[in-house]
Amino acid sequence: MAEMITYDFIYELMRAYKGSNLLVNKRLVGGKVESFLDIPNSIMQYVRLNGIENRYQAIEFHIPFHIKREKAIEEYFKKIEKEVFKDKLLPITDEEIEHFNQYWKLEHIGYVFSVSDEEDDIAIWKSDKELHMFSLHRGKTLHDGFQIFFKPLAYKGG
Repeated sequence: MAEMITYDFIYELMRAYKGSNLLVNKRLVGGKVESFLDIPNSIMQYVRLNGIENRYQAIEFHIPFHIKREKAIEEYFKKIEKEVFKDKLLPITDEEIEHFNQYWKLEHIGYVFSVSDEEDDIAIWKSDKELHMFSLHRGKTLHDGFQIFFKPLAYKGG
């Protein structure tokens, strides 16, 4: 019997190290910011859910092959937090992280060309040329797998 692929196999958000506000998923490292920082080649994500607006910013990461010990990996992430994010990440609770890791069963995910000030939506900038916008209320209907774009540090497989 084949094993069922779970949602966390595709997307799982966690702290980079114990007590950190630096978050990681399978490809990105970053966190919640008050305003977007000037970080080249970063992914900026604006999420509005239930009237609450949050900004997340992340960069792609690859742990160097020679770093294998847990303490060395923690030091690697601390260096990113200090040098790249300038220690400006906002606190995030364990409950928020747990919530983001759940499958939400959203009723509608729509691809849109603009976001609204009054709706639950998201905008993700990967560069000046690549912008993705989604709405939970309107737009071209998309597969529910796109719900991962409504979560911080959007996971974009491949």
